Amino acid sequence: MSDTTPQGNPEEPGGADHVDETHRADPTPSPGPGTEDVTVEQADIGQDAFRDTFRDTFRDTLRDTFRDTFRDTLRDTFRDTFRDTFRDTLRDTFRDTFRDTFRDTFRDTFRDTNAENITFINNVTFTNRIVIEMTPTLRLPQEIRIDPALNLPEEFEINLNTTEGTTKPPPGPSPTEVSDEASLRAAWTNAAQTQIALGADITLTDCVAGAPLRRSDTALTVAGNGHMIRQTCAGEAVLIQDDTGGLTFDGVTITGGDSTDTGGGIDTQGSVTLTNSTVSGNTSAAGDAGGVMAQGSVTLTNSTVSGNTSAAGGGGGIMAHGSVTLRNSTVSGNTGSGGSGGGIASEGSVMVTNSTVTGNTGNAGGDGSGGGIIASDSVTLVYATVVENSANTGANVRTDGVLTAFGSVVALPQGAGANCSVGSTTTNGFNFSDDDSCGFTGATDTQNGGDPNLGALANNGGPTQTRLPQAGSPLIDAIAAGSCQADGASGITTDQRGVSRPQGTGCDIGAVEVEVTDG
Repeated sequence: MSDTTPQGNPEEPGGADHVDETHRADPTPSPGPGTEDVTVEQADIGQDAFRDTFRDTFRDTLRDTFRDTFRDTLRDTFRDTFRDTFRDTLRDTFRDTFRDTFRDTFRDTFRDTNAENITFINNVTFTNRIVIEMTPTLRLPQEIRIDPALNLPEEFEINLNTTEGTTKPPPGPSPTEVSDEASLRAAWTNAAQTQIALGADITLTDCVAGAPLRRSDTALTVAGNGHMIRQTCAGEAVLIQDDTGGLTFDGVTITGGDSTDTGGGIDTQGSVTLTNSTVSGNTSAAGDAGGVMAQGSVTLTNSTVSGNTSAAGGGGGIMAHGSVTLRNSTVSGNTGSGGSGGGIASEGSVMVTNSTVTGNTGNAGGDGSGGGIIASDSVTLVYATVVENSANTGANVRTDGVLTAFGSVVALPQGAGANCSVGSTTTNGFNFSDDDSCGFTGATDTQNGGDPNLGALANNGGPTQTRLPQAGSPLIDAIAAGSCQADGASGITTDQRGVSRPQGTGCDIGAVEVEVTDG
């Protein structure tokens, strides 16, 4: 049934909306029987009191109840549930991930790194951790903490046999900063000095004083900060150390030496370490070693020895009575005019890893040998490029000992000599030569392989110049991917420039891995 009750017209006076508005405008009820004494004011007071009481009481009760109950419930539930879930998930996931990463990465690096590159500074066994500090050559974090709760396999246990609670020694003195010749001479000749930092290029012009001369058995580090030390005086070396204290140069260029004796660039009775440094354009007029002369060992990392000449002796670039080690470095364009070993001459052993030895000459007009490398003991090549050196015997490599090689190219001999003149060869595979003089006879080696098709020495990226295999080179992808870290190459995952190996279907022979780009 339809509703026929009149609704009123909201637009007209007397309509329904008009009635509602009138009612809302006058909410006070009409007096009835027995209410004559109740005034409008009293009604308002009662209404307000009830409203305020209800509002305050209900609001406070609801607020307090909700706050106490919900807060406690939420807190307890979150604490118990989230804490346990997060703890268990973090423990299981992080522990397993860290353990596996540590096992695969750190184990191989620690195992395969030569012990001489590891320094245990602190040697402390703690109750809940083991702290090992590494030298920067490892390129690992300086501090590694191992929580026994990880339950690592036994092979990772390290027993340092030291007293618990030993603390790390305080840092040594700050380096002495030098920015001119006078301050350099003062610091260099101070026998107690252990650190020098170059604040500017320094040119040596005091020809009366001659080469800065140090007599100290204390090791000294020179931080070059990319600066140069240049000798301008005829007949003077750049720097001389007339004692056994080891010398380390980091980020320094040594140039302009013109010694009338040995060691045009650096001449020392001790050992020399070059890191991110260059020794170039030096000459020794009457003895060995145009670049570096050391009675001890010589070590190069990310460094260059180039364009040096020994006019009357051997070892145009480097002459060492101890061993010579190259890592990610280049020895190029040096000449031993009066003897053997145009690039490197060592009375010990020579180790070349991810490095380039090229364009050096060992007395090509006389009876010189080992245009690139000559060693009395042995020569080891790992991912090495030893090419286009010149001598009458063993144009690239000469040793009476053993040549050991993996993934290396020895080719393009210059002068009258063949590539190699060696006592014997141990091949670990994947070596390349363009003749048969090096003894690369392994199943994966290549002898008489023709031109390796290398580009000229150039800046191909990285801190040193290299010789990049060109398109179609037999060196590219010649090492099966599964053998890239075979005997002698374990732990090597990049080339001389820092480019990862492999880039293609396999690793490239030599110091340089050709990058593969998309498209």
